[in-house]
Order: sequence, then structure tokens, then C-alpha cells
Amino acid sequence: MEEGAFAIELAETWSDDQWDIDQENRALEDQIISEGVAEGIIIGCNFWNLLQGL
Repeated sequence: MEEGAFAIELAETWSDDQWDIDQENRALEDQIISEGVAEGIIIGCNFWNLLQGL
């Protein structure tokens, strides 16, 4: 586990579609997140596996 500050680079676009169904016709949206500062704990994992344990 690492501690300390780090920068996150945002993607230029994002999507909320079912990407695995139709890769050729995806609806990409422009990024709308504003700059800022956040503090807390980040947990990285495969969320499907995480949900299976609940």
C-alpha cells in the first residue's frame, strides 16, 4: 500500500454505455469534471468480484 499525494489525469471523454455490446457505435461525452482537491482512501479492485462477496 502506498501513501502520499498523486495527480490524476482525466480522460477527455467518458461513456456510460454498455461498451462490451457495440464497440463501433459508442456515445462518448465530453469531460465535465472541474479541477479541485480531494482527500481520502482509494480502493482499486474488480468491482464485480467485490460485489460478489456482499
